[in-house]
Amino acid sequence: MAMTMCKQAFFAAVMLVAAVPVARASETVAPAPRSAELTRCNGFNDRQTAWEAAAAGAEQPLPLRSLVPPVLLPDGTEFKTWEPAEAVEPQRTFFVAQRHPRASDDNPGTEDHPWKTIERAAKVLEPGDRVIVKQGLYREWVRPARGGASPRQMITYQAARGEEVILSGSAPLREKWAASSLVGQTPVAKAWMIDLPGAYFEGYNPFAVTNATANLMTHSAAIKQGWDKPPYTLARGLVFQDGRRLKQVAEYQRLADALGAYWVEPGGRRIHVRPFSDKEPGPAAFEITTSGFAFAPEQAGLGFIRVDGFIVQRVANCYPVPQLGAISTKQGHHWIIENNVVRQVNGLGLDYGRRQTFLPYEVPADTPKLAGVGIIVRRNAFFDCGICSMQGLGLICGLIEDNYVQDAGWHDVEKLWETGGMKLHYLKHALVRRNVIRGTIGAPGLWADHSNANARITQNVIVGVRSASYGGIFLEASYRPNLIDHNIVWDCQPHAFYQHDCGDLTIANNLFGCCTKAPVQMPPPGEKKREVDIETKRMSSVVNNRVAGNVFYGFAERGTTVLEGLGNESDYNVFVNPPGAKPLDLATLRQKTGCEEHSRTFTATLEFSPADWTLRGDLPIMECPRLAPLRADYFGAARRGDRTDAGPFLKISLKPEMVLCEQAARERPR
Repeated sequence: MAMTMCKQAFFAAVMLVAAVPVARASETVAPAPRSAELTRCNGFNDRQTAWEAAAAGAEQPLPLRSLVPPVLLPDGTEFKTWEPAEAVEPQRTFFVAQRHPRASDDNPGTEDHPWKTIERAAKVLEPGDRVIVKQGLYREWVRPARGGASPRQMITYQAARGEEVILSGSAPLREKWAASSLVGQTPVAKAWMIDLPGAYFEGYNPFAVTNATANLMTHSAAIKQGWDKPPYTLARGLVFQDGRRLKQVAEYQRLADALGAYWVEPGGRRIHVRPFSDKEPGPAAFEITTSGFAFAPEQAGLGFIRVDGFIVQRVANCYPVPQLGAISTKQGHHWIIENNVVRQVNGLGLDYGRRQTFLPYEVPADTPKLAGVGIIVRRNAFFDCGICSMQGLGLICGLIEDNYVQDAGWHDVEKLWETGGMKLHYLKHALVRRNVIRGTIGAPGLWADHSNANARITQNVIVGVRSASYGGIFLEASYRPNLIDHNIVWDCQPHAFYQHDCGDLTIANNLFGCCTKAPVQMPPPGEKKREVDIETKRMSSVVNNRVAGNVFYGFAERGTTVLEGLGNESDYNVFVNPPGAKPLDLATLRQKTGCEEHSRTFTATLEFSPADWTLRGDLPIMECPRLAPLRADYFGAARRGDRTDAGPFLKISLKPEMVLCEQAARERPR
């Protein structure tokens, strides 16, 4: 349904979102510093500096190429990748096959005489080499000794195609069980205990250290946030019975409350377990986590490493900070992490970025030169990560695409402020697209936190988020242009999109449905302003934000909450009312906010089912201005001209039933 032309000011605002912002008379913006050394975060707000870094790291500058089809960033420039378009053959290929009858680390690593451990390969691989790891359960922490030299001389760790290659940070319990007892306590019926000899651990006993690190606990807000209480003070070690994770309790007597629980004695050398079955534990297979990493170099700053096709599981890492994942790039650059499954980890599934802690807030002077530059994370699946699937403090010209995240945040510690399906910090000229996030607990679905500049978050599907304060997508503390477009957010608590302390943010052509509060929540800045950019030391102000061309369906709080004045605008949105529900009073909303002049209301039925990832129903069609970077709809159909259809789908793409996430609709391994 065609609409009247929009008011000139709003049309100009949304059409010029691709332009680099000009400082206003009331603002003081320090010029973005250039840093040839690139030893700190300073300089990466500047587009040229950032892309020079993405093209660095080899003897000759790396050629950057377009994606197919090309994708624009908020400033109208094109996102480019350093990865070659064609596959690069390795110079040498080695093999690891623990089940091979002749496997030995004394072998030459050929297919007929393979190595037995991946760690053996990690010690000897040189730039341009690849190791193919055959089927097996490898209880190892793989520590690459060196990185590659360029995109054509990467070091590749690859699981054999079609084979199950598991990297596990756990060990089977082989000690004898005894009936549980504890001095001074009444024994818990049907509980058992077992000792954990030091032989299980190589310098790191996760049952002897707490989830919260000393780094986190020294933060001034620790007591206020309850970080000195469980679960922060519980042990990092996990216990599994026949593959099922048990729940850790804080007191011995709590074992009487539920099946499938364990308690750790002080010192971390004995655990007490109440099995799921309430039977003797002997016949069951019990495992404990023994390592804080599965794949992580010890040296910071390695580059050009590919990790492809592994199952990573049962790792006992800490709560951030610091950000330490089961797979860790250790402040590396130009890594490709793809086609992996990460499951059942205590903290983070993956970490990347320029640093691994923001305490103290300043960037350390010894930050590796290219840390966090050019990271690619794609086609991975993350299940049951206790805090978050991935985190990174600084992603420069990076690409995060086609990942699947389910049931992240089961520790339910939202006040840690580092939880989420994905928690991304300091995105600079980065692209986050086509990810699927389902069922986060006590955490936002996708959280982009602090100093984001020229980042685009697009075509993601986020469903079933259970957050106390935020919701499906949360953008925080950024004043440079960022773009949130063509995302589907459904059945999330409380909001579909939440932001605070952000300016020059555009939220366009999304579908937000069936969330418990407002589709877009934009609170005013607090009395005490905060720093929102570590380069310029800019202070927060919620200005020049734009909400345009979205479809909102079935909200308890129906209107957008956009801070009035200060250049903030909301218009050309479609408010869809479920049949029988109380309709939105658009006239009152316009009068109250001064927004939504060209927005419309409709009545229709929409249903999104994560069981088959299908959207069913009839979406109303309404025209809106087209933002310059939006060249295609959710499905890739071309958007042309100055005007286009509101929402993520063009009318030529609309069907009564649409599968939104084909990669999620296919059965995912767990």
